[in-house]
Amino acid sequence: MDLKNITNLLHQVNTISKYNKELARLNGENFNIFSILGMESDENKTHSRFIAELLNPKGSHDLGAIFLELFLKQIDLNTVSLDSNNTNVFIEKSIGKTNYLDKSGGRIDIALIDDKNHSIYIENKIYANDQNAQIERYYNHNTDKSTVLYLTLLGNEPTQKSKGNLVSGTDFHCISYKYTIVEWLEKCVKEASTQPVLRETIKQYIILINKLTGQLTNQKMEEDVIKLIQANFESASLINSNFDNAKFSIAEKVRNRLFQRFEVTFSEKYRMIKSGKISDTYAKIMFYPISYQDLGISISIESFSGNGHHQGKLFIGFLDIGDNNRSLFSEFNVPIWGWWRNLIEFNNFEGLPVSFKDINLLQLLINEEKAIDNLVETLFSQTKNYIDENEFILLEIYKKLHLITQNK
Repeated sequence: MDLKNITNLLHQVNTISKYNKELARLNGENFNIFSILGMESDENKTHSRFIAELLNPKGSHDLGAIFLELFLKQIDLNTVSLDSNNTNVFIEKSIGKTNYLDKSGGRIDIALIDDKNHSIYIENKIYANDQNAQIERYYNHNTDKSTVLYLTLLGNEPTQKSKGNLVSGTDFHCISYKYTIVEWLEKCVKEASTQPVLRETIKQYIILINKLTGQLTNQKMEEDVIKLIQANFESASLINSNFDNAKFSIAEKVRNRLFQRFEVTFSEKYRMIKSGKISDTYAKIMFYPISYQDLGISISIESFSGNGHHQGKLFIGFLDIGDNNRSLFSEFNVPIWGWWRNLIEFNNFEGLPVSFKDINLLQLLINEEKAIDNLVETLFSQTKNYIDENEFILLEIYKKLHLITQNK
């Protein structure tokens, strides 16, 4: 492998990328209402709501069922028998209490149901992980009259724990933002040509999806990049295979330096561990009080991989492994989310979300010499504030658990 070829390929792609950014600036594409309001990756409040509003024949767009009909043509499935003129659209549609044994119940992100109970259920995934038997549970509801769609950025399949033995393309269907949704929205833009506010809002949403899926906003430039890759396929393959390693090496630097900073300040009160490899979905730093035996509760920071919960953003909270002490935390009236309690996302850094999958943040940490040190100090300060304000809860719960174990 000739390193010169790799360097040349990167240089050419970088030139195209810079030109695309300049073109976006000149076209005013940097002013994106979804980005400005911090709503880029919120599955329910942004994406499900926006898509559902367009699909709704009674939606505020006042164009009736045209967008829904375009969507049905886009997915092009013979299994769908939906009367577009008599369809109701629901967000977070409850189908009963979740039962993992019977594989039933749950809340469907977007549900389209007509007056004869024909339905389309859309499970919308941006960065969140699959739940147990999630696709199975939706498939088992109204099975004879429903079609289940699994919507992800790139059209990935659900995990085994979600789909079980169901077969993609038969029992459910995978669709993507990158192709299915963008192509549908481009058709919607044409239908909204006489409504400038609606038309431009859909265009802004398309730009947001292009950003989330790593596409250039200019089709000609995207074609140029594809041609470059095809002309330098071996070099491009090597770059692709090492991209995650390059990204994780930056995150590892941050975690290591932050951990060293914690050791100086907290080692007398807490036993700290780095949990998981940096590439693990839930790569953490965990704090356990030294004054008590480890009883499965920590103050933890997750996730340094840029994956995991909360769209990959770094957050801090109490982690109650196994969800065994929910009632004790309830006494302190703190928010509870799965195994997490009193979870708080770290504040943006230099206007960017603290997520190690965010390309702009990674670029900043690479380009500016002091950026990693500044980020570490910012994370340290917020962590110290969190511990100062909340450690009494952790110690009180440990005290109660210690008494319980002593009396057994």
